[in-house]
Formats: sequence, C-alpha cells, structure tokens
Amino acid sequence: MNATIETESQSVTLSAPTVAQRSHAFFVVVAFTMFAALLAAFGPTFFLRPFPPVPPIPVGPLTPYITIHGVVLTAWFALFCAQTCLVAAGRTDLHRRLGVVAVIVAIAFVVITPVVNFQFVPRALALGVDVSRVRSMVFGNLGTLIVFPVLVATAVKLRSQPESHKRLMLLACFSLFAGPATDRLTQYLGIHDWFNLPFLVALLVGYDLCTIKRVHSATSNGGLLVLGVRLLSTYFATSEMGRALIDALR
Repeated sequence: MNATIETESQSVTLSAPTVAQRSHAFFVVVAFTMFAALLAAFGPTFFLRPFPPVPPIPVGPLTPYITIHGVVLTAWFALFCAQTCLVAAGRTDLHRRLGVVAVIVAIAFVVITPVVNFQFVPRALALGVDVSRVRSMVFGNLGTLIVFPVLVATAVKLRSQPESHKRLMLLACFSLFAGPATDRLTQYLGIHDWFNLPFLVALLVGYDLCTIKRVHSATSNGGLLVLGVRLLSTYFATSEMGRALIDALR
C-alpha cells in the first residue's frame, strides 16, 4: 500500500509541472504572436518609415503625438511578452517589479490615445479614407479607452490571484490589438482577419476549457465586457450621434 501511495504521490508531483508548463506556454505563445503581428501590421507605416520605399498605403507625416503613441503601444506589448516569459521562468519577483513599469505605460497610453483618436478624423479624411471606416475606427478606439484601463486596473487589484490576473491582462491586450492592428493586417497586407475580437476571446475560453474544464470567471466577465463594449462602439459608429461627432471633428 505504501508503494502504491508513493507511486500515486510521485505521479501527481510529476504531472503538476507539466500542466503549469502548458499554461505558461499558452500565454507566451499568444503574447509573442500578437507582438509579431503588431510589428507586421505597423511595419510599413511606422517601424519601417525611415527605410523607403513605403508601400502604397495612405499615410500622413509622423507627428510627435503619433510617434509617442506608437512607442507606448509597442512598449506595452513588449512588456507583456517579457512578463509572460518571467512568469514561465519562475521569476515572479522581477515580474512584480516590471509590473510597475507596465502600469506607467498603461497610463501613458490612456493619456495619449484620445489626442491621436480625435486628430485621426481630419487626417484620415484628408487621405481619402472612407468616412464610415473612420467612424468605425474612432468609436472602436473610444471603446478601447473604456475597456483597457478597467481591465488593467482590475488585474492589478487582483495581482495576488494569478489565475484572474493573467486572464484580465491578456484580455486587455486583446482589446488593444483587435482593431487598429487587425484592420491593417486585413486591409493593407491582405491577411485574413483571424485575429478579430470574438476569435481572441474564444481562444481564451478554449484555453480555460482545456486546462480547468470550465470558463474562469475572469474570462467570462472580462470577455463579456470586451465584446459588449465593442458591440456598443459599432452601434454608436453607425448612429446619428456618431455621424454628428465625426462631422464636428472634420
């Protein structure tokens, strides 16, 4: 009996790290996939601008506020990649320290994005972008300005609960990524829009079902918030109020 108990105990001890490793691998792979897609999406219009020729994409000059916005957004996703790697390596001490920097970057994003968003309207219309697409992007970004800080603030508050924390942070990244980046991947690079918001949320739901056999409350609540606000953004983009706002910002 003792041998049986020892064998079962050993089996549990050996299987636990495997589950943890798979969990870490999911977040690391998703983080780096988003970062790579971000570089590809904004490469022609931002990262590779100093190296002509620029593809025939309607772009304006890189103003200081757009440059700051691009640097902050890139820093956020780079930090997210670093944070997932630190957790996977067991360096939660460094993860917590770097978390302070991530919060500062998140605040910077929330501060600079409204400037970029409203300046985007006359800039995009001058470049010949369809007004309906402009409305969609502006209200999508406004929705992100609601969802992103709520998810990040909640994740920081629940930092002592790793399972909730990491899911909320991933959903915050999804809210940033699905929109500007996916739009450019589809419109400019001809890549099918696999990375749309419902797919990304479903990806996290699938992860939950495979690992804990249920949908985690952070996934369900955060996912409903992300998708709900995106639906509201789509509605307001096509409403009379949406048209009036865009006309006022021309």
